[in-house]
Amino acid sequence: MKIKSTPVVLAFLIALSLAACSSHSLQKKQKVVWHKGKIIVAGHVDRTPNAPTDISLRGGSILPRNQHVTLDSNGNFKFERNAYTQEELSLGYSNGWAVFMAGPSDSIFIRLKASDFEKEEYPAYEISGPAAKFSETMQQYMKIVSPFLDDVFTEGNVKAKLPVKDFLAFLQRKINQGDSIIRVFGRKNHPPKQFFTWAKNENLYAIANLLVVYNFYRHMHHIPFKYEPELYDTKMFPVDNDRAVTSLMYTVHLNQYVQYRYLNGDSIAQKLYREKKQTEAYARALQNVLKNEKPGLSRDIMYFELLKNEEQHNPKTFIALMNRKDIYKGNRELFEILEKLKHQWENQDYARVNFTKIEQELTGDFYANLLKKYAGKVIFIDFWEAYCVPCRAEFDYTQKLHNEFKGKPVAFVNVCMNSLPEQCKKTIKDLKITGDNYYLNTKQSRIISDKLSIHAFPTFFIIDKKGKLVNTHAPYPSSGKQLTRLLDKYIKM
Repeated sequence: MKIKSTPVVLAFLIALSLAACSSHSLQKKQKVVWHKGKIIVAGHVDRTPNAPTDISLRGGSILPRNQHVTLDSNGNFKFERNAYTQEELSLGYSNGWAVFMAGPSDSIFIRLKASDFEKEEYPAYEISGPAAKFSETMQQYMKIVSPFLDDVFTEGNVKAKLPVKDFLAFLQRKINQGDSIIRVFGRKNHPPKQFFTWAKNENLYAIANLLVVYNFYRHMHHIPFKYEPELYDTKMFPVDNDRAVTSLMYTVHLNQYVQYRYLNGDSIAQKLYREKKQTEAYARALQNVLKNEKPGLSRDIMYFELLKNEEQHNPKTFIALMNRKDIYKGNRELFEILEKLKHQWENQDYARVNFTKIEQELTGDFYANLLKKYAGKVIFIDFWEAYCVPCRAEFDYTQKLHNEFKGKPVAFVNVCMNSLPEQCKKTIKDLKITGDNYYLNTKQSRIISDKLSIHAFPTFFIIDKKGKLVNTHAPYPSSGKQLTRLLDKYIKM
């Protein structure tokens, strides 16, 4: 997964910390709330002439979602979404963000001033609901800490060339700097206690996400993979910190950790992969998670993330795993999500995508124009972001893929989203990205993400020669023959 300059980028960059308070002590003092319930977020925008009419809601630690609605004639809006625990959410309007906390069965009301959100990234806003004071404090803090977050990301890319030991020392220094920032903030603002728990976990696992940058550097410089268990040090970055589940970055870290340790770092699993026994490799990884990790919500999420990853990359393997007798069903809510995904794949019947008139106007009828331009061809679409490390890694494989299908009725389309135009242009130039490149601004990205249910990056779509969306979780270019065989199948249809 990757992270961007809106709630998801924020999450990637956040660096806050309370080094004196261990994650284990936090777990003992506070019990995790875990049940399925609906969050209702309603509100009003005090609009100015020519102010935007669209607003988005982002976030979610278990199933990150981007939702988009249009303000009514009075400036009102309403979102509804399912949640399983308290989680960090963000409303995106104009050039700003309203960060807040909400949990199952919560009803939140937020009032924004368009004039403020046009000028600032984290302006003040009014909120009523169970965690109103906490949410106001989060917003104040984000306004103060943003410059530090930018520096963390920039320096992390530079330090990625260091040996593991030195890179981890760099990460620890950043954690300590975040601790200093939050101490000063705490003395001046006297935030509620739960703010400190959120701040520590957000800091710790946002910084842990720089481990992706470290691995990406080695991949791009063709440094042979070597399993280094100290890289995902569970003492430095605990993976049994159930209280951290409110943070998107904790789930991201669990995803990275479980793949690194139980797939990439397991020689037997890798041997099974080479022998094209992918189901057996994943089954082994899943059983080892249950065997080696501490029972609890974090372990359940690791198990869930492994299966969800395979659902996105190889639905057939995912279905085979879900049909095994030894599949773990201990977390009822997470298992229900997986069962629903399995049912969708078994009964896959994608309809044509329909956009409303206002969505067509805001996006320049982007989707319909793609179908018109590439009519009669199979269209392979890569939705990516300039800050997304896995997105950039996949471009290392696209040139070979494009060459293999040269002269065949296949169009390769790259859509850069949620990024500044200059960032997209620089990435395309630096990585020599081939294919047809398109850019969607923030507003357009929100609509397309919502309409096409794009919740993570990169995401790959396949549209057949008749213009029908046939695959919304196509294999990555790095999957090799898995993708080429699928494209060949649709060419022949």
